[in-house]
Amino acid sequence: HSIKRNIKAAYYYPDKRAQSTRVKTPMRVALDSAGIDVLDISDSDIGGRSETRTGDSDGHVANLSSAAMGQAAGIDAWISEACAADQMDRLGPHACKELGIPFVIVEPDVGIAAKDQRDTALEIVGQASHIVTTSSATARYLEDLKPKGLTLLSTFVDTGPFLAAHKVRELHKSRLASTLRLAETLPWLLTDGEMNHGDSLRSYEVLSVALSRLVMMDWTLIVVASGNAMPEVRRIMLRLPQDRIRYYDATSLSDFAALCASCDLYVWPAVGDSSPGSLLEAQSSGLPVVAGRNDSTEDRVIDGRTGRLTPIENAESFAGAISFLLRQPDFMRSFGEDARDTVSSQHHLDIAAGRLGKVLADLCR
Repeated sequence: HSIKRNIKAAYYYPDKRAQSTRVKTPMRVALDSAGIDVLDISDSDIGGRSETRTGDSDGHVANLSSAAMGQAAGIDAWISEACAADQMDRLGPHACKELGIPFVIVEPDVGIAAKDQRDTALEIVGQASHIVTTSSATARYLEDLKPKGLTLLSTFVDTGPFLAAHKVRELHKSRLASTLRLAETLPWLLTDGEMNHGDSLRSYEVLSVALSRLVMMDWTLIVVASGNAMPEVRRIMLRLPQDRIRYYDATSLSDFAALCASCDLYVWPAVGDSSPGSLLEAQSSGLPVVAGRNDSTEDRVIDGRTGRLTPIENAESFAGAISFLLRQPDFMRSFGEDARDTVSSQHHLDIAAGRLGKVLADLCR
């Protein structure tokens, strides 16, 4: 999937969105996989935060861009991730004009549900030589604004660690059963939505209510413990029998892969846009999914084939979908096998990397 010509690209991310250069976004990982020679640039690298400088003079932005161009000498393209109303890349367009290179925006946050952000979306479209997104809803929205170029990639994941863990599922399950004091013969449900305030807490509320209707069935819920709203999540879960819940700190990718391989069903209500990226990781491990239906989950789950999608914030429907799969283990097993095959064939990192590499190769001819 790597490209023939060695393309060099500056990769810009706003400091407020990037966790660190050590924790790469999926799109950044795809660039590496495509064989792109990437120079990471953040606002702090060039002496300012561009998203706060919308009122600055052209001269001030030019000075910042000069610093950026000093780092980016010899690059073939400037790639900017996560452009949004509060974090527009003011440097990239200027640098690209001066250097005569394409300006590529990936995963823009155009606020498709907010009418007052249409001007931001128009500005993003007007600046970009090409836009790349993994959101079908974003792609539909941007198509109406007539971008110069637009590519919709399937959401993607590196399936390697999860397929490897699945091959030794029994070993991982035995170890976790011992660590968490669980019966291996009972169904294990997994959830790992971010524990932040807002939509994610509403998701845990729906999950808690749904499972409270299923206490007569056999199951244990494993919650991946992470996020600043952990105390609130624990309080929400108090409506459930506490011997049915385990909180587990999966601190590494290998830990999480082992956890996914050990479980039987992935559950997440996905209220708002709180759709964790691990929907794909779970499916690549052979886990069927029960999730709330929104644009993000529809991009990741095939309802009736790799899992079930239910109306948002409908605890009764969510409980019904979980109950159906727990009562029909053959369906649950079949959904899991289809989930693993579908992610490998349609959502693999290599597929996205190949398409992304071709986009850049065409732009940089």
